[in-house]
Amino acid sequence: MVSGRYFGAKSKIAREMVEFLVSYFDTNEYDTVIDAFCGTGSISIQFKKQSPSKIVIGSDKQKCIITTLQAVQNGYIPPSTTTKAEFDEVKFQDNNPLKSFLHILCNRSGRLEERNFHKAMEKELLKMPAKTLKRAVDLQGINFIECDYESWSDIRGALIYCDPPYVHCKKIWPKNYKGFEHEHFWEWARQMSRHNIVVVSEYSAPSDFTEIWSKSFMSYNWGTTRLVTEKLFVYDPSNAGAHATN
Repeated sequence: MVSGRYFGAKSKIAREMVEFLVSYFDTNEYDTVIDAFCGTGSISIQFKKQSPSKIVIGSDKQKCIITTLQAVQNGYIPPSTTTKAEFDEVKFQDNNPLKSFLHILCNRSGRLEERNFHKAMEKELLKMPAKTLKRAVDLQGINFIECDYESWSDIRGALIYCDPPYVHCKKIWPKNYKGFEHEHFWEWARQMSRHNIVVVSEYSAPSDFTEIWSKSFMSYNWGTTRLVTEKLFVYDPSNAGAHATN
């Protein structure tokens, strides 16, 4: 799951991904787009921009993120400063949109709460009101729902984009996704591909999933810069036998 940063460099990659997907698949095959691990909504926004006639739904099991996205849609603007007391107070308030700004969007996915509160938090928060006003426009027309990806198990005729917690990036998984069962997820993706277009973003996939797109870029996390290659996969039933024998 790499779409966690609200205003990060991920937005350019998101645009390129969606441009590819919109051109790669026949748009007559789906009328609804489901961003099943929407994080802060970068992919949902790009689908709404590039396919405005489609229903776009962003869902995530992180309640505080969905609370914030819905609040921003309705005009919420975060404060430009905060205190350590306020930071601590909202930590467990998933219905308070300020929690996401303080504990996820400003403090690098919650890492500052593991250290002492310091001025870096307020420096990040200072930028948020102006950025949020701009973001609010992009979020309009998207339905954001708090739910797990399996809540969509009965849907048919949709394009389902999945950006699950990456198997090799456990250190930065959101707390709600600790213990994520990857084998179960991949089996779900196989089953859902029978009646939908299912696209999975990951660095690698089981042998019965085919890579359809990739992009290398420099990723910056916690003071470390590294080259990563993000890939998109779809289920290929012709390789199902090969997977079963692995």
